[in-house]
Amino acid sequence: MRNLTHIVLFFIMFFCFNAYSQSLTDENSKLITTYFQVQTNTPVNHSTTGKVYQKSIGSDVTIEQTGNYNDSYLISNSKNKQVIKQIGDSNNYEYYTYYNSNPTEVNTLQYGDNNDIQIFGQNELAKNISIVQKTNNKTLIIKNY
Repeated sequence: MRNLTHIVLFFIMFFCFNAYSQSLTDENSKLITTYFQVQTNTPVNHSTTGKVYQKSIGSDVTIEQTGNYNDSYLISNSKNKQVIKQIGDSNNYEYYTYYNSNPTEVNTLQYGDNNDIQIFGQNELAKNISIVQKTNNKTLIIKNY
């Protein structure tokens, strides 16, 4: 009987603490929520189907997608100005900078079908870069270290 009492008390305490912890907020909650929100300062235009994932605080990003199944992924810790135009079907654009905080300006045009651009890292050579990819079924990978 004593074991049953301990088990029942355990479950009551568990559910009480679990219900309370779900509603806990503090002064850091807004900062954490802001960090994980997708922030786009300019409108994202989708003329048809496509995906956009952006996690970069303070960036000015313009994405124009014309076609089907165009994807854009942006993850950055720096203040970027990016203009991305994807015209065609099944184009993919990825931009990842984790450790550099220098501002950059990237202009990208993907014109065609099944093109892929991947940019990893950031350095002085790629500070103000323009990429024009007018072709089909090609991949461009830029690694900045």
